[in-house]
Amino acid sequence: SLIYARNASGKTTLTRVLAAAGAGDAAHVLEHQRIGHTKPPQSTLELDGGVARFDGSQCGPHRPRVIVFDRDFVEANVYVGRHQRKEQRKGLLRLALGPEDVTLAREIDALAKRGRQIVNELKPHETALGTAARDFDLTVEAFLALPALADPDADRRTVQAQLDDAIQAHEIRKRARPSAFPQPPALDLDHIQGLLDTDARRVGDAAQAVVEAHLRDRLRGRGEGWVRQGMELIDGHSCPFCDQPIAGVALVEHYRARFDDAYGRLIAGLDQQVATLDRIERWWEDLKRVGGGNRKAFRDWEHVPRVARPEFGSVERGKDVAATVAALRTALAAKRAQPLERLSSNADLGTVRNLWTVVIEAIRESDEAIRRNNEHIDAYLATLSGRDPEALRQKLRSIDAAVRRHADDIRVAVGEKAKLNAERQKIERDKQTATERMKHGGEGRLQAFAASVNRHLQVLCADFRIEKLGTERVGGDAGVGYTLVVEAGSRSVTSGSEEWFAKVLSDGDRSTIALAVFMAHLDDVSDLANAILVFDDPMTSLDQMRQNATAELITELALRARQVIVLSHHDRFLHLVALDWRRHGPGGGHLVELELERSRRELRLWKHVESEHLRLLKEITDFVDSGHDDKADHIQGEIRKLLESEVRRRWPDLFTSERSALEPVVRMLRENPDIRRDTGLSVEDVKELDRLCAFGARGNHAQDHLSIDPADPVEVRSMARRTLDWVKR
Repeated sequence: SLIYARNASGKTTLTRVLAAAGAGDAAHVLEHQRIGHTKPPQSTLELDGGVARFDGSQCGPHRPRVIVFDRDFVEANVYVGRHQRKEQRKGLLRLALGPEDVTLAREIDALAKRGRQIVNELKPHETALGTAARDFDLTVEAFLALPALADPDADRRTVQAQLDDAIQAHEIRKRARPSAFPQPPALDLDHIQGLLDTDARRVGDAAQAVVEAHLRDRLRGRGEGWVRQGMELIDGHSCPFCDQPIAGVALVEHYRARFDDAYGRLIAGLDQQVATLDRIERWWEDLKRVGGGNRKAFRDWEHVPRVARPEFGSVERGKDVAATVAALRTALAAKRAQPLERLSSNADLGTVRNLWTVVIEAIRESDEAIRRNNEHIDAYLATLSGRDPEALRQKLRSIDAAVRRHADDIRVAVGEKAKLNAERQKIERDKQTATERMKHGGEGRLQAFAASVNRHLQVLCADFRIEKLGTERVGGDAGVGYTLVVEAGSRSVTSGSEEWFAKVLSDGDRSTIALAVFMAHLDDVSDLANAILVFDDPMTSLDQMRQNATAELITELALRARQVIVLSHHDRFLHLVALDWRRHGPGGGHLVELELERSRRELRLWKHVESEHLRLLKEITDFVDSGHDDKADHIQGEIRKLLESEVRRRWPDLFTSERSALEPVVRMLRENPDIRRDTGLSVEDVKELDRLCAFGARGNHAQDHLSIDPADPVEVRSMARRTLDWVKR
């Protein structure tokens, strides 16, 4: 039975209904429930042996023997897309082995399935143990090794009391202790007195008067420092300020005498002592901050015996420091204003010396008292607990971890884990035993199956073969591995090698392997004479040579099986099957050619003789032979339609849909050598197709009333003749 149907007409649905009847599996039908329908689909098959019906929930009562070659078979057993998968190697193993080894394979798969179930059953127990161990920062092994405690509550109370004492001692030790005062800057009162008594006068009164008058009148009393700095840069020839010659200038000589080395040292000494007074003021601020910290420290330690804050008298001492600094600043400022005058009569430092001595002595006494207090604090700390709080906390965690380890839920988890692990070990041993048995008995059957596949590959004109067919285990499941031998060499097809599969075999090659495997499988079917064989588009991506071989194989099967049903949207392939049947079959009466009508989903007789393709072919042939020129414009447009129809008939997979145009296909053939090689077209064939297509497209534009010149009948007839030649080659 040959059934022609365009895409989306229901071929796959019909195939699934037949498969469901044979398998008794309602899922095949339920997959095709229409979108938006709430009621389940129903089907009825009238067979010689009875009725196979699906009533919406189950299949029955009659169950025919149905063997299907379709996309499901390919995906389950050979390949899908551009890569092989583990599941397909498992399916191929089931096809290659006999019933006994299939039983062993299923036993192994059942054991593997139970092994995976055990892994899942172990997860909650392992999670519980892992979580409990992590709660105490332990590994699972260390957690499980913890011993049971006789009286954990008593142990916890003892350690907790020790921890409380240790924490209290730790907190006390962290308290700030009294600190000694910072030492004051060195204040040399004798040196200051010497500066005040210094007379740096080494210049004459006239020079002194001239300089002072110039500084006062011309520089308004603010230029002494500026002039002194300039005198340090004078080179004896020019002024450092204006670069004018200074030879013989009396004022310059007066300045030299005024700002000599003794004078400079005096000024520097006065400035240095003023800076010392600045440091004393900053030191006193630091001392007050230390004193404030000491007041808080003594409050924190006042409970310690013999610890008492010393009296420093900071208010009075602050006044002494302020008075000292003020008196010295006044004296130094006066001397700085008149560096060449002796001021000792106005700056007696005896009072200042007494004030400063009081401050220094008060600091010394306070520091000594702080030292004695810290000794009392050290003696007190020595009496406190010396235990490490963190070590005691860890000991408490260990007690809690031991209690948790021997809790009821953890004991259950440990027992279940041990039981499941023991079962898993037994499963692994049983799997190993079954695998060895299957390997021992199945090697011969595997090699026989490989030989059968290779025979069918040879019939299908394949230039590759398979070798070394054997079992392998991937993820605990039994599968098949083999070596693929091509012209360039051989490559193993096993777990992990799938990525290169598409690089070695084309789509047509992989379709050929699938068909050869199916045919080899049928060789081992003992009740083939009672079986219905269903082929759903078996020649996908096959070239003309392999299509012919496929048609011949189907004819041979039709002579052996009860019925063969071939469904395809490739009318040319169905013609090949029909032609081969008429040549080799028992007679035309056993051939039924049907069409699955797209709009109404009905099977009817296929009237393929009057197809659009044949109409175009006949019309263009009549134009070439008749000599009538009045149809030239029309025929020019029909040329392109005939070319598209022919390409679509020969290589339908080149078109993305029934609405796609011919031009993208021509461009693909022109630019992709691999696709062109699969079609058997040469470069010149594609160029000729491109020229004819472009000529015919201009005719279609002319019919659309575009500005195209009328067709030349002579040119149209020539191009039509070339088109017929291209189609018939």
